[in-house]
Amino acid sequence: MKKKITKYILILVGVFISLIFYLSVVGIETERFNNQIKDKITQSNNKIDFRLKKIKLKLDPLRLKINAKTIGAKIIYQNKILELEYIKLKISLISLIKNKLVSSKLNISTKSIPLKDLIRFARVISDNSKLFFLELAITKGRVIIDLEVNFDKDGKIKNDYKIYGLLKDGKINLFKDYEFKKIDFILDIKNNIYNFRNTNFTIDNNKFSLDNLKVKRNKNNFLFEGMIENKKSILSDELFHLIKLKNINLKKINFDSKNKFSFKLDKNLQLKDLSITSNIQINKSELEKPEIINKKFIAINNIIHLKDHKIKATYKQNNLSVKGSGKIQLQKGFDEIDYIISSNGSDFHTISNITLSELSLKNHQLTKKFFPEINGKINLKNHKININYKDDDLSVKGSGKIQLQKGFDE
Repeated sequence: MKKKITKYILILVGVFISLIFYLSVVGIETERFNNQIKDKITQSNNKIDFRLKKIKLKLDPLRLKINAKTIGAKIIYQNKILELEYIKLKISLISLIKNKLVSSKLNISTKSIPLKDLIRFARVISDNSKLFFLELAITKGRVIIDLEVNFDKDGKIKNDYKIYGLLKDGKINLFKDYEFKKIDFILDIKNNIYNFRNTNFTIDNNKFSLDNLKVKRNKNNFLFEGMIENKKSILSDELFHLIKLKNINLKKINFDSKNKFSFKLDKNLQLKDLSITSNIQINKSELEKPEIINKKFIAINNIIHLKDHKIKATYKQNNLSVKGSGKIQLQKGFDEIDYIISSNGSDFHTISNITLSELSLKNHQLTKKFFPEINGKINLKNHKININYKDDDLSVKGSGKIQLQKGFDE
């Protein structure tokens, strides 16, 4: 008798272990929880609906949970469809007994979908009219989104959600005349902090990369922080004019740069507290001769050439500070120059030091009064010159060799 009881017990244990193994590895398919899953997902927003296929249930015996997964689900909103890769749920074992879905975690992953459709969907469920303008600005791009949501013991959604996203080949018109193209990034969101990694984009046919862009959401604004970098880019005249440097008109700027920046964007999409610290290498550029020089007697080229300039610049609270040095061509050869520039929008001040190998000056009306018999041009050689320009006043101080007639004098 004991042997039979032992045999039956072993058979039952074997069947039980086999059942656990089958449920853990193979699982079963059912539509039993479809309506409850739809209700749980849509509990926070009744503007969306779900179309679900059969759900596969697999047992997790160590955690006493059931892993539920359905593939190929669809989100329906305003007669439009977002296709999902899968929906996963962790369900407590008590759900099978009570026939009531008690979930601790929900995962949703989309297929590759148009970015424009995702923004439209976000606008619908959040009822945020400002997203309408972003929707209009987006013209291209596909995105994959993974969403992770936890539930409390009462089945309500916790505020510790996580979002992971991947965008490829995005295109956005944020300004009237400029397009951000070939936008790629990896995004993860947790605790109201948005981290963008491996971010690249092009504007005006120049490629830029962003190192670990971080966006932190507060009650009234978003705080942006990051580092943007570019190499061998050509800055268009139109983009340079956005900087609005008084009396400085640079063209054909070939440059490399690393720029650390931060700014706030309020709920009305207004930019505030912009701060930028830059290290810039201008490989070559052209500078139009400033109007103040045209009024004076310095006979230099209409286009001043610059090359190999290293610049440190900071911008904060509408104040721009620039410190740099490099080579400058005023007439024939290239000479060395260093400079400091400060501007607050209305006031502009620059101090420059130039080492000139040679330079010709016009015999101005003022000098003719003192030297009526000198040449039509005054030639300078090996001069060290300090130039101070502020509020439309130009002062020049220097020393070197000067040729008034034949030879050079000090």
